[in-house]
Amino acid sequence: MKFDINLKRERGSDYSGDCIVYFVAQNDDETPIITHIPDLPEAPFSDFQADEGETQFFYSGEFEADRLLLVGLGKKEELELSQALEAAASSVSPLEKLDIEQAAVVLPVELFENSEKLAEKTYLGFALAGYEFEQFKSEDNDEDDDEDVELGEIMLLFEDGRRQTSIERGIDSGKNIARAVSLSRDLGNTPANQMTPIELEAQAADIAGSSNNITLNVIDGDQLKENNFNLIRAVGQGSEHPPRLLELVYEPSKYQQTVVLVGKGVTFDTGGISLKPSKKMGEMKFDMSGAGVVLGLMQAVDQLKLPLRVVGLTPCVENMPDSRSTRPGDIVEGYAGKTVEILNTDAEGRLILADTLSYASEKWGEKADYLLDYATLTGASIVVLGHAGACLMGNDDKLCESLIKAGKTVDERLWRLPLWEDYEKKIESETADVKNIGGRAGTIIGGTFLRQFIDEEKFDSWAHLDIAATAWGMKEKSFRPEGGTGFGVQLTLEFLRDL
Repeated sequence: MKFDINLKRERGSDYSGDCIVYFVAQNDDETPIITHIPDLPEAPFSDFQADEGETQFFYSGEFEADRLLLVGLGKKEELELSQALEAAASSVSPLEKLDIEQAAVVLPVELFENSEKLAEKTYLGFALAGYEFEQFKSEDNDEDDDEDVELGEIMLLFEDGRRQTSIERGIDSGKNIARAVSLSRDLGNTPANQMTPIELEAQAADIAGSSNNITLNVIDGDQLKENNFNLIRAVGQGSEHPPRLLELVYEPSKYQQTVVLVGKGVTFDTGGISLKPSKKMGEMKFDMSGAGVVLGLMQAVDQLKLPLRVVGLTPCVENMPDSRSTRPGDIVEGYAGKTVEILNTDAEGRLILADTLSYASEKWGEKADYLLDYATLTGASIVVLGHAGACLMGNDDKLCESLIKAGKTVDERLWRLPLWEDYEKKIESETADVKNIGGRAGTIIGGTFLRQFIDEEKFDSWAHLDIAATAWGMKEKSFRPEGGTGFGVQLTLEFLRDL
């Protein structure tokens, strides 16, 4: 992270750093609410309306800090916690542009009822906006002038000591969520020559190794063959990096519900024999973002000590063209005994997920309450929603509604698409049980294909999140930088914590 984030009990007007930041909401008449900002003169508000995302600097001799930064939240009656996250994130760029070394934000506890959640979202906004991926930059290549002032610290301030315990809890959870999102982003941003299936396994091993409640089971090599994981093998057999299925199980001492999370882990996707165009193929390092979400979540549920049993399954492969690669037209029998006519080797994510969902149904179906899968499955999802949100499908209305609600809370929006029986006809094959492509409505066809490999008598609460449009390329929010976004981590944690 670019800067440190710390907590201190202090009045904003007494803070003596370079800049003090206040979040400001609007009254009904669209004038700024300033009652929580002591000693602030009226004059600076002549052209500041506190619209959501609006920022304004000014100087005032009544404060110890050199500058004040006001950040708009929008109308008070419409305030949601996600706006505190966005306000924190949108503060970072103005602070950096003015060469400010130290800044503080006064937590606006008067505007939000839940001080714990406010502290969490504020911390998270700063942490996500301060994310940077520089693992592969050498120090010698640093072009920054040594004399440039960089933002080194942001202090979160509060006055009321009665709120201290709840605020500290919020900061704690904000740190853990930020770590999970950052891990997911790091995994996606890492180039494919460094992030191979075996390296994903190493990341999973690190998560399990740092926990007393997580175990890791790896299915690879002959085990994949002996246990009929033939669709995973079919996708990965053209690569020199062997495929594997990772199974992480978080099991605390006490729990009442079990949730299974499945993440697509294609560490690089050339399309195989159905080769992709070369333009933007480098972005296919992000095709393991579903696995990145699941690994980030497994780390977070452990650090947050959630009283749930959570299973993380990530099939990890590299899809490469080779003399050993699966050919268009090949028929392969999957884990559940169902045969698939593979007409397009670039529709590979659904194949590895098919084996994994079948395995999840068999092993966990009667023990688990929910099944969620995350996949950069279809480019068609970008046609549906652009980069504004992810596509959601599922067999349980209540589950889908809960996920949509959780997404709104953290500004990770979902839009539900239907899984009508009509679409099942599109994947009927004349020579196998199903085929892996089916014409138009590509995103729904992908979800329909996956549904064929779930035992719905065991898993009647399943949801599929197609995150191809949101795993990278979402540039319109200040808390989502260039590259991987970690989309799905926050909304799922919101859902799991509600459970």
